[in-house]
Amino acid sequence: MGWLKGTIMLRRITVSVGLAFVTIAAASGAAEPATRATGYDNVHIRVLDPERAASWYVSALGARLSTPPAPGTAQVTFGANVITITKGSSVQTSAGTLIDHIGLSFRDLDAAVKTAEAAGAKVTTTIRDSPGIFRYAYIEDPWGVRIEMVEDA
Repeated sequence: MGWLKGTIMLRRITVSVGLAFVTIAAASGAAEPATRATGYDNVHIRVLDPERAASWYVSALGARLSTPPAPGTAQVTFGANVITITKGSSVQTSAGTLIDHIGLSFRDLDAAVKTAEAAGAKVTTTIRDSPGIFRYAYIEDPWGVRIEMVEDA
């Protein structure tokens, strides 16, 4: 199993959540909000074995281990963005829930998908082209978290 050291580049960690209120505010000419987000910091996921999941994110997706915030948790980073991994009581897939998936960018999508699949990820959408935008695929990690993998040269 090859490492993706140096090949992963965080383009964004996306959270697919319906943000209809932003569209409505923009369409209605509403005043700009007084507070605006300037960046994205972290996401928390629940798995049966946080330490094993953190190791998987390092070997399969090129994350880096970081210091966990509390006993019984694990933490990895993609650039400045953090995934905190806590212990859950069961496997629950994220696809179709309020937070459907996270998105990560890779310089070589073909190699990244192969590495993730060899490490136990389930490829749920094979590599496709979004004409004029980017190539992408969807995987599900061994704990049910849906991940959009995007090619970003």
